[in-house]
Amino acid sequence: MKNLTSLVPPPPSFAERWFDHSAKHTRKVPLTGGLGRTRSSVGGGRWLVWAGRVVLWALVLVLLLNGITALRRPVSPAQAPAPAPAAERFPVKAAEAFAVRFAHDYLTWDAATPNVHAEALAPYVADAIDQHVGWAGNGQQIAVLVLPTRTAVVSDKTALVTVAAQVTGLSAPRWVHLEVPIYTDGHDRFLVTDAPALVPPPGKAAPPPELLTATDAAVADQLREPLTAFFKAYAGNNPNELSYLLAPGAQVGTLNSTATFEDLQLTVPEGEDRRDVVAKVRWGDPVTGSTFTQTYQVTVVWREDGRWYIERLGAHPAEPPSP
Repeated sequence: MKNLTSLVPPPPSFAERWFDHSAKHTRKVPLTGGLGRTRSSVGGGRWLVWAGRVVLWALVLVLLLNGITALRRPVSPAQAPAPAPAAERFPVKAAEAFAVRFAHDYLTWDAATPNVHAEALAPYVADAIDQHVGWAGNGQQIAVLVLPTRTAVVSDKTALVTVAAQVTGLSAPRWVHLEVPIYTDGHDRFLVTDAPALVPPPGKAAPPPELLTATDAAVADQLREPLTAFFKAYAGNNPNELSYLLAPGAQVGTLNSTATFEDLQLTVPEGEDRRDVVAKVRWGDPVTGSTFTQTYQVTVVWREDGRWYIERLGAHPAEPPSP
């Protein structure tokens, strides 16, 4: 008995059924050949089936190759953001405040009550450090004022904070500078890890080059009267008296009678309609009766109405301000 299964043809594929169906339902359109014979459009349907198979297999092959390529391609790990520098991670301001408080208590001692010094330092230092952090228990000293001057960040956990402290005692008041080693555990908690070290104060810089190489005497004479009136009003307590002398948009307050105007010296650079004038003003102190001279930089502008107006007032800097 023959195997009937082998005689049954395999079911057509979807593409074959679609193309075969299209071929059967295609209308026969007479096509006139070169000899005038009629050709049927159905005869070309079979090649469409094979073309569809080729397209499907090509698509399967492309998808397969893309999948294999994706599996073999190494996956690059996600790059973590670069950590911030240690100087940005270390809490500088909080460490400076901690070092200032420590230096105040560290530099205040009295041989009559040494236990007070040890108790004051206990919240700042590790238990393994000497309770007096190096003080021998003799003498007397009081820290009057402590200011942070510089912080050198060593890592995200440690830094060296330099402070300037004014101390007084049996001798005259003086300034000392300390470098304090500070450690943090990253939770706004700090510790002095060892005794601080005395360090020299900041050095004195060389003076800047002379800013004014020439003086405009004519403009200085023009400015003497209005600037005298300005500084007299500036020493008082009525800002409205300044409005006539100020350029539009300029804002200058008053000293509220904490000083009295006495004299004025002007140095005016050569230029055009905008000058940075150096004004040396001698003030009088109504409380102590003393006098002192201070230096200001006054920026003046010439306007269309034929007058100089004050645009800006401040201390005389090493370099003139930008417009």
